[in-house]
Amino acid sequence: MRMPWEGGPLPGGYVNAEEWLFEQQQFALSLRAFADAGGNFTLNNVPREGRVSIDFAVRSENGRRDRSYLGMSARELSPRDEPYTVVMFRPIQFRGTVVDDETGAPVREFTVKNGWRSRPEDPMGWISMSSPTRVDSAEGEFIKMLDGVQIDYPPTHEFAVGIMAEGYIPATSPVVRIGQPVEPFVLRLRKGAPIQGTVLDAAGAPVAGARVAWKAQGERCYIEHGVLDGRFAEPSDYEVTASPEGQFTLPPSDTPGLLLAMHGTGYAIVPSADFAAAATLTLKPWAKVTGVVYEGDVPAASRIVSLVSPEPENAPVQWNIQDSTDANGRFELDFVPAQPFDLGKFVTSRYRADLSHVQRVAPQAGETLEVRIGTASLHAFGRIDFTGSVALNTGWDPKHVRLAAQSAGVAASAEGGKGLFMGSAAEDGAFQFDNLEAGDYEVSIELEDVAGPRKGDFVPILGSAAFEFSLDASHAAEGLDLGTIALIPAG
Repeated sequence: MRMPWEGGPLPGGYVNAEEWLFEQQQFALSLRAFADAGGNFTLNNVPREGRVSIDFAVRSENGRRDRSYLGMSARELSPRDEPYTVVMFRPIQFRGTVVDDETGAPVREFTVKNGWRSRPEDPMGWISMSSPTRVDSAEGEFIKMLDGVQIDYPPTHEFAVGIMAEGYIPATSPVVRIGQPVEPFVLRLRKGAPIQGTVLDAAGAPVAGARVAWKAQGERCYIEHGVLDGRFAEPSDYEVTASPEGQFTLPPSDTPGLLLAMHGTGYAIVPSADFAAAATLTLKPWAKVTGVVYEGDVPAASRIVSLVSPEPENAPVQWNIQDSTDANGRFELDFVPAQPFDLGKFVTSRYRADLSHVQRVAPQAGETLEVRIGTASLHAFGRIDFTGSVALNTGWDPKHVRLAAQSAGVAASAEGGKGLFMGSAAEDGAFQFDNLEAGDYEVSIELEDVAGPRKGDFVPILGSAAFEFSLDASHAAEGLDLGTIALIPAG
């Protein structure tokens, strides 16, 4: 491996591997290598299976990390004979001038905040990575250094700064990419009226301490445990806490969007056009979803239960609502908004996680909805023959098998969820699908290749099989024996 910078070797570079992910488990590593005078280094004893997280950095003369270079991380770097070339970069320095758009006069007082995203089409949008820095400059000038960030290898991140000033509409700088020159810029701020209002509860009383945020059209927000996740925010986002009288003030905006209020007692999500007329945000009480996960007729412990919105993936509000079942198979999902969700349990193979035994639920504001996951009583079973090739036999591991039974004709159901039922396999190849409903099913079995190359969403497969079966009431007592299913080697 070589670590050049600006065309020359970087002898102070070092490589550090401290984390190894294998079979959905995390293990600690202690692997380190230092670049020689020619910038070359070799990292030995790297596991060939699973994923190793590798960090690149530069040492200063005193042996500590040199902060004048950005750190870099590779999440899926594999051992190979051909050397990698790792280019280290200096932190980006934003230099700009903030002026009044109407008069051209400098804006003296404002705040600056960094933000980054992996790529322009990144579904998570911008991620805020710093608190606002206050600037007081008679000339409206500022310098903002991009530091404290770990970029990916190879670099794909984009960076920008957001500017906010009282009485002005927030603005974002031109986008900057790692390795490209950064030119000084001028940001022209336009004046506007602030967004002001009051947060009320369902009875009309002011709510103190609610967090209130603004999201422009096209942006997204992420909510977990009834709290706005500030990790995923535009550089110009602003979030405030309502006063003891429930009042709040946000910066101006000239675009449509959403106002959001989050509090332990409830939530509000209001389009800007509706808010302009009322100037209040009335909280709707949270709902709660509780229940038990069954596999067969036995409560299942340590299962991840999740509520997934049926709205498109690019919906402006994204909810992360999950819980793990206890020893009695029970789960409790708090801070649930009153809207339809798909409820199910996650079943994982080596590379994938599927929401299984999905049902559509409609929690109501202020109420607790009790449900059971795994309500049906039918089951089907069989055995996987993985002896068709040496690769199948040596690569067999039930934890790497994805067993999916899709209820025919209901994949796009608007009321019953996705109709997907995940099965489980044993060491000897025995498999079973539990808690199925009567009907026709299309089955897919895939043995994942954990040693094969994986890029993006592509999952390497050692072997697979596909077939269909039907269930009815006659199988209630003993289940349906699907016989022996031979895996077909890939390729």
